[in-house]
Amino acid sequence: MAGDGLLVVMRRRYEVRRSLTRLQSLMQPGSYQVYPGAALSPAGPDGQLDDYQLALQANMAAGCSRPTRWAAGWSYKIAPRSGVRDYLYDTLIQRRDWIILVAKRRDHVLRLTSRPELAARLTHNAEWLRRSFPVPWIEATSVGLAGLYGVREAFVAGQPIRSAKSEQWDSVFRQLLAACQKHVAWRQGSFDYTPVLAELSSWQVPTWLERALGKYQQDIKDLLDGCPLLAGHSDCHNGNVVVQPDGNLILIDLERVQSLPFFFDALSLLRGSGKVNAALRQAYLAGQYDAEMASLWAAAGQPWQPRWRIAALLAMTVAHAFRPQFCGATSERRREKLIGAADKIRHDCRMD
Repeated sequence: MAGDGLLVVMRRRYEVRRSLTRLQSLMQPGSYQVYPGAALSPAGPDGQLDDYQLALQANMAAGCSRPTRWAAGWSYKIAPRSGVRDYLYDTLIQRRDWIILVAKRRDHVLRLTSRPELAARLTHNAEWLRRSFPVPWIEATSVGLAGLYGVREAFVAGQPIRSAKSEQWDSVFRQLLAACQKHVAWRQGSFDYTPVLAELSSWQVPTWLERALGKYQQDIKDLLDGCPLLAGHSDCHNGNVVVQPDGNLILIDLERVQSLPFFFDALSLLRGSGKVNAALRQAYLAGQYDAEMASLWAAAGQPWQPRWRIAALLAMTVAHAFRPQFCGATSERRREKLIGAADKIRHDCRMD
């Protein structure tokens, strides 16, 4: 959890407690452990957290640079209400624009927002991505609470690929590549590299990155200049690529669909710093996915050259820095995004 100073932690806990108070008519009665970002009412048979809640707690603690602050949450009690028998939700997750309630039966989650356009966008994104990708079923729903708009989403069993068994990584990545190839049929527009190159040329970047951009300058241009754009998932990091119990892929967190170079989703999982990212990246650089890359590029009407392996990763990091969500940001912000993304592939691509 970035910026987890004491005041930030306290504020986030207060926000969660405020949400519990507002939404208590939807929540399971009982005692909740309130953390910065989540509240959990133990769902295990003996009054302990169940497996899902334990995994959630561990994932959130892992993102905090001071995990000891997660040792014990604040306590918050919701009293039973007469005449109400079916209490749906026992877990609350607080995000920037959403409150997510997880059903006690673990069959669905309820997303709540005060911004109706976000609810409409999420349902639209799910409908769009379902053409090609395995994604949860999502539909708008009324919650009967003033000022809140709901989206009901199927519960996803399984675990993020970063927590999955290493022998599952290759299979799931190949499933993702196959879905990306299918989705290329919906490409529209082309990437305008001219303003990107002009801004890139004005930046001061670390020496290692300057050398790499210079070495692969022409290949990056060939890959990006005029390449087809595609509205894809756009956030295929190792927490959103999920391995289901049967070993099949499913993608979660569909909020960020946006138009990017057609290969962005296919290569995004190779950008992270986790063990799974490094293993898949090294296999990709060794040529183990050249056949899939050639098929993806051919489906987009483009050629693929094995010599582009490193250049394609660099092109993906450039596209990441200039993605639509950063178009209103400062040039310095985009420069930082490029450096941060490129740094994650630096060692394996021998950019030192």
